Amino acid sequence: MPISGTVRQGSPNPILRPAPRRQRPDHRPTAAARAVEAERAELRAWLHDRVLQHLEYLAAGGYADAPDAAALMRVAAEAAEELRAYVDGDEAEAPRDLAVALTQVAADARLLATGTQIRVVVGPEAAELSQPAVDALAGATREALANVAKHARAGRATVRADVAGGAVVVRIADDGAGFDPAATSFGCGLRHSVLGRLTAVGGTATLDSSPGAGTRLTFTVPLPEPTAPEVVA
Repeated sequence: MPISGTVRQGSPNPILRPAPRRQRPDHRPTAAARAVEAERAELRAWLHDRVLQHLEYLAAGGYADAPDAAALMRVAAEAAEELRAYVDGDEAEAPRDLAVALTQVAADARLLATGTQIRVVVGPEAAELSQPAVDALAGATREALANVAKHARAGRATVRADVAGGAVVVRIADDGAGFDPAATSFGCGLRHSVLGRLTAVGGTATLDSSPGAGTRLTFTVPLPEPTAPEVVA
């Protein structure tokens, strides 16, 4: 499924959008079918974000210039521990607070991006988010940092979250190699782990990069509408 996100030529911040899915006019999934598909989508996301990232790291011999046996063993042990917890039904609950979620994502990313310093800065106003929005931003940030580890060869990366214009904005910036978005075909990770998650909660993503100038991703998710206080007569 192609990404239609870099078609605005000349824009430094192309809006990334997943291409619309083709669907038969007579296709009307039942509530049970939707629930099954939602569960499958959640499992696919977890397998991609966690298990596959670890396996790719191990298959590549790590992302450093020379293989580090100790680092490979740590990643393998982490992958085994996560799989065992999943099989035993003992997975940790997702953090409800965005600052905690992003801090946890950064800690996991450091396991793969051993040569990159990753800093997280979260403003206090960014706490007013629903659980699905926190999960979406954390998952999208995880994919962005995985790409930093695999492709950027960056010395530093920063994850910054604050509130602007009635929305929570998460910016991920690195000082790595950068690339030309117009000449790049985006893969499954960007389409599903980033765009799919953010679209599901009404969010958007923009990307700014060029060769030699690092990469900047911006995720925006609207804050919930404030509820009017109940008036008791």
